[in-house]
Amino acid sequence: MRTVVVWDVGGTLVDRAMPLEAFLDRCLSLVGLSFKALPPEAIQAAGAVRKRQEATWRTPADEEAGNLEVAAELLRGTGASDEQIRVVGGAMGQYFDLYALVPGIRRLLSELGRLGALQGVVSNWPPSLRAFLDHHDPARHFHAVVGSGERAAAKPAPAIFRRALERLGVPPSACVYIGDTPEHDIAPARELGMEAIHFDPQRRWAKADARDARELRSLLSRKLRLPAAEAGP
Repeated sequence: MRTVVVWDVGGTLVDRAMPLEAFLDRCLSLVGLSFKALPPEAIQAAGAVRKRQEATWRTPADEEAGNLEVAAELLRGTGASDEQIRVVGGAMGQYFDLYALVPGIRRLLSELGRLGALQGVVSNWPPSLRAFLDHHDPARHFHAVVGSGERAAAKPAPAIFRRALERLGVPPSACVYIGDTPEHDIAPARELGMEAIHFDPQRRWAKADARDARELRSLLSRKLRLPAAEAGP
């Protein structure tokens, strides 16, 4: 039977490469402003707008418009012009380098691909998910990419998992799901009948099945009967 592995994204395939404040400061610097100079209430209001807006994004155009609204709230009271808001909002949409692949994941994805594994993604992520994965390279390994923005459903709802299984053409029992959050990843995957691996590279939980790519690879080798590990780091 063909190996089938479905991945979460945030905290599993990727992790933050810089603090959010540093990223926003970089965006603001394009118009001569500083994150530290913003009043706390503007930062809180912008966060609330993003949280409310993000759930409604279904297309990249929705996401772009939403980022402009967040930027407008962030810059409210600074005297920023419409053009400055447009620049900051556009920069916020180019968030891809805010994240980096978890060490060892690129190698593991490539190895699974060479072994003929069928791989997919289920993630609570805005509509830019595919572009984000393209930017970081793993997109080429995935036969199905299902994000919450596209589906208007978010984990732990079973519908988003079922959509990925439909696209992959496999039943839950044939699939291993890898995620970092017990509530949103592990519990719903197991309830659907998927094998689930709790992967915690950020070490946020007291217990986990694997905490780095080497441990994850070892666990997968036992569950999926992979060949001996390749040489190298």
